[in-house]
Amino acid sequence: MTAHGRNKTGCRPEAVDRRGLSSLQPTAYSLLLILCLCILALRVTYTEAPTAQTTTFMGSLTDTIYSLTLSGLLLFAFVGWLLHRFITGRLTYRFTGMEIGLALFVVAAILSSVGASDKRAAINHVTILLSPVLGALLVAQIIDSPEKIRLVLVVLVALGIVSAYQCAEQFFLSNAITIEQYEKDPNMLLGPLGIEPGTFQHFLFEHRLYSRGIRGFFTTSNSAASFAICAAFAGIALLAGKIRAFRNKKTEGRYVAFTLLAAVTIIAGLFLTQSKGGIVAFVAGLGVCGLLTAIDLRFPTQKRRILTILVPLAFLVVVAAGCAATLYGLQHGRLPGGNSMLVRWQYWMASAQMY
Repeated sequence: MTAHGRNKTGCRPEAVDRRGLSSLQPTAYSLLLILCLCILALRVTYTEAPTAQTTTFMGSLTDTIYSLTLSGLLLFAFVGWLLHRFITGRLTYRFTGMEIGLALFVVAAILSSVGASDKRAAINHVTILLSPVLGALLVAQIIDSPEKIRLVLVVLVALGIVSAYQCAEQFFLSNAITIEQYEKDPNMLLGPLGIEPGTFQHFLFEHRLYSRGIRGFFTTSNSAASFAICAAFAGIALLAGKIRAFRNKKTEGRYVAFTLLAAVTIIAGLFLTQSKGGIVAFVAGLGVCGLLTAIDLRFPTQKRRILTILVPLAFLVVVAAGCAATLYGLQHGRLPGGNSMLVRWQYWMASAQMY
């Protein structure tokens, strides 16, 4: 060490430490990406118990432990990434747009947890719901090459196909078999779940059973549809890349066909869920994606100006639709639509009264 605080390499000690940490970045970030993808694969292929509203049943307790374990891994991975960026002095951040929804969710989660009667259950649910969003933000920050982007898209598409197969199996086979088994011996299904005949939990179980919901590995068809939307757009992105490569004669037509078949399979699984909200969201997403693509191709120099007008306009349309729905509900005691919209209005009213 010299008198000026430098070592034999001519660098300050803290510079060597930071350089050493930076040299580990590619490997560490690759491991983080693999961890996130493994957790994604585990989470979307694990069938949750239909009685996850309480932790008194063994099946629900197992679900809670399983979900909290995976959620904790995602949270620790995100915090570890933040600490690494802070220590190395690289505080850059890639804005994704999810931050807006995340901020709103955090505010709602804090208010709900403070007012919850069972704060432990509230914290558990907030953690389980918050960690996937942080995991998605983490993945968005550490995918720094086209190869990593393609890897994430391929994993999403593969899991989307698995979920679509599960939806098809429920639609064509397992739902009818389960109902037949239940009608022959109700206790065979109620006993392992700890449900007493004649109770409210029994009513909820029968409602879920006879609704013949197509939910894949998820609790509801809306959840399965949400994941199908994510996987479908991943498939569309891969398909666009394959078509571009085919036009440039960098790939064969059969790979375009395989990718198209994968995307169509996932979209078919989405429609099998019969989730009206999921289907409308998918169609709306396709419309927005097509509009943005058209603007990018036809008006490349005026894109920013057009978006400056369209984004506030879209926000005003959403606010106006929300106000109209709320006004209709206050006047008629329900939202327009079927029984599912009636139940949603009851959720809203009960929540408002509790607050």
